[in-house]
Amino acid sequence: MLPLVVALWACNANPALDRAPDSTEGQPPPAEIRDFAPTADSIATPAETPATITESEEDAVALEPIAIGGAFLACRYPDNQKQGEAAYRMDCTLTPEEPITVTSVSASFRKIDGQGQSYNLTVTSQNMAELSWVLSETPDTLFYRIVEATISVNGSAPTVFRAELNSTMTMQRVATYWLGGEPNNELGPNGEDEDCAEYENLAGKNNHASVTGLSSGPLGRFNDTICTLTDRNFLCKNITDRVRPKWAVSAGQGPFSANVNACPQGYRFALPMSEAEMMEVNTLIDQRPGLLKMWVPLSDAVKEGDFRISF
Repeated sequence: MLPLVVALWACNANPALDRAPDSTEGQPPPAEIRDFAPTADSIATPAETPATITESEEDAVALEPIAIGGAFLACRYPDNQKQGEAAYRMDCTLTPEEPITVTSVSASFRKIDGQGQSYNLTVTSQNMAELSWVLSETPDTLFYRIVEATISVNGSAPTVFRAELNSTMTMQRVATYWLGGEPNNELGPNGEDEDCAEYENLAGKNNHASVTGLSSGPLGRFNDTICTLTDRNFLCKNITDRVRPKWAVSAGQGPFSANVNACPQGYRFALPMSEAEMMEVNTLIDQRPGLLKMWVPLSDAVKEGDFRISF
């Protein structure tokens, strides 16, 4: 399965980044908001309201046409990033509506939570000729789906691109995060592969060590199992605010495929991506009597041994 690329097409909306100044005299033009709402089957290009060009601006536009208004931005997570890292990489590229010669670029990127709060992403490198950027973000924001970028090319008015991010990446497995000897892809009772990942509580971890004789250290809780088991809850992460708990467990149970609507409102199907988050989830599951195992969004169903995370 190829990584799903996020394409951001432009349509007009009102800016809402900063409080408007008391006077507009001498102020740069406000950033233009351009929103994107992808569909599963196709992406339509919305009609745009033609920009009004004043007489004083006409010569400058004629000399250096700026096509940023009709550009689209594509962002993705590269494969083979390692669980436990302090930061994760995202690659973004801006494609203008028409080819332009780039002489200057200004760009900033952020993730947006469900209440509109923004969290800055770090630009680690930029290719001005190709209008591409390498970004860095912490595990805290990985599962937020809204990406926002403010970009100015050749001195153009800043344009804000926003889209819902749906992406995946293969993850380098870290042994200390898995139960001893896992993942092992043992066949199920009907010959099924163990293609989906679950998270076990402390009792399950101790039982695994007792049966196999393999220790997994203080963090290890992940295990691969068949995807059709229906007695698992789902691990959920808060993507809306910083008031409610960061982690939650779904009220209902079901097979791995039932994860789409499993989490409570304001949460989404997620997994811990750092040692600190592993300890948080360990505490959560061990304090819930009767909660034995939970699904996490990690599967190697596409290619055996390549565990892919869904964001």
